[in-house]
Order: sequence, then structure tokens, then C-alpha cells
Amino acid sequence: MSDGFYYRSGPKDVTRVPIASGTVIEVGDLLKLSSGRAAKMATTTDNLTFLGVAAEAHRAVDPSGDISVYPPNGQTAFEYPLDAATDIVYGAPLQWNAAQALKGSSTDPIATAVRAQLQATKVWCVFRLNAVSASLGDIGDAS
Repeated sequence: MSDGFYYRSGPKDVTRVPIASGTVIEVGDLLKLSSGRAAKMATTTDNLTFLGVAAEAHRAVDPSGDISVYPPNGQTAFEYPLDAATDIVYGAPLQWNAAQALKGSSTDPIATAVRAQLQATKVWCVFRLNAVSASLGDIGDAS
């Protein structure tokens, strides 16, 4: 995904998360936690380790360090592409998929639609609080 301004409304709180050297991240990329470091989500199984939205870029030549991430908070709205044009209802659960887009699915959802739209190609959503032990341990963590 190329750098994008996917933020739409709500609090802009960020947290710093470790990142390995050589990891390429662009603004707006959805991130997972991999061995305690931020990495770009790439497959449906990455929904299980969803970390948040990249608030800054990290280039292949950048050293290890940390990166700013918008953690899920249930209040900050973003707009992301859908994998295919579809009807979206308010409150629909969404997952990230291998097409590098969101998709309506109740299997391991990471986001919730906050606007209804017919034949939508993009969706306004809020990201759900992390509910897995491999996450940052936000409020609502099941561990």
C-alpha cells in the first residue's frame, strides 16, 4: 500500500513500537506484531496479531528503532479500500485479507464499519481493541 492519509476523524493518539532495520512501512499500512516488533500485515492470519495503523514511514535503509503507530481505540475512524464492491451496513465486522484490503467477515475481524453504503469500494471503520496476548495489551485485552 502506498503512503496514504487514511485517518478521517477522532483522537490521534500514537504509541511507539519497536521495528527492525530493513522493514519497509508506509504511512497508513496496517501493522502486526511479529516477534515483538512492528511488521506490515500481509495475510488473513495476520488479523490475529493486528497492532494498529502506521503513523509514519520506515524505509529499507532505516536502522532498527521504533515507529509511531495509531493503536486501535474504537473511536478513531479511518477509510480503507474494500477487496470488492459490496453493500456495507453500519456495525459490519471487517477483516484484512490477502488482497491487502478490508473485507466483510466475522472471522477474526479487526475493524467495524461506522458508515453504511451501497456498493462501497471503500469503508469508514474504527479498529477494534486488541484482544490477543500477542498485541500491545490495550484495554480490553483478553490475556
